[in-house]
Amino acid sequence: MGLKRTQEASKRNNRWSGADTEKHFRTVEAVNLGVTFEQQAEMFMTNSQTRKLDPIKPATAKTWEICLKKWLNPHLGKMPVSAVNNLVLKGLVSTMAAAGLSPPDSQELFEAGKADRCFCD
Repeated sequence: MGLKRTQEASKRNNRWSGADTEKHFRTVEAVNLGVTFEQQAEMFMTNSQTRKLDPIKPATAKTWEICLKKWLNPHLGKMPVSAVNNLVLKGLVSTMAAAGLSPPDSQELFEAGKADRCFCD
């Protein structure tokens, strides 16, 4: 079989298997990029509660856990931390606004999200 025919057969197999789809690419990219937002959030919460210097108070931890569970992890949890950007967050803000969440509440959620992201960088 010639090189051209081999390449064409390979392309057909990729299309058939779904290996050339955007969904597949994002899945592989997420695996290659490492830590997901949800994993990072878990590490952040553990560290922020157990650190020796200025650990967060239990009430703060409880509030942040609720925010993570209700809003951040369902929308951002499976994404690599490196993929969480302004465009992604704008989509989350729209979802929150549609659900009736007030701007101050949204701001508090994003402050928790920023702290989580900064801990990783």
